[in-house]
Amino acid sequence: MVRKGLYRIPPESEVKTAVMGVLQDYGMVSSLKALTGLVNMRLSSENPSWRVGQRRIKKIAARMRGVEVEVISAETDEPLENPKCLVCGSDMRPVMNRTLYGETVVLGYSCPVCGYRTGLKRKIPMRYAFRLI
Repeated sequence: MVRKGLYRIPPESEVKTAVMGVLQDYGMVSSLKALTGLVNMRLSSENPSWRVGQRRIKKIAARMRGVEVEVISAETDEPLENPKCLVCGSDMRPVMNRTLYGETVVLGYSCPVCGYRTGLKRKIPMRYAFRLI
């Protein structure tokens, strides 16, 4: 039995195994909160003191082969400055295009780690959905 407030951080390999197991059982999980709860239940059956947070699960799942992370987001009117990926937190690269006049313009941004793409305006994540591909 674990006393309240005491927990241990599980190794990444155990989190990956738990995420894959949950997605194999359910096929798709439609929110980050639900995935976190299911993963923590699976981890606690292996070691009752293991706990993992939403941000870590999201980052690990985004880097896993065979797992798709869908981001449902709301777009704001603010321009995107210092673009960071909403899924994995990595720096995003600009997607460039050349105009007919030879000028280079930025069309949006793409994450080199997980493949997430966005436009020029800042987005606020509303919900994450996870599924096996």
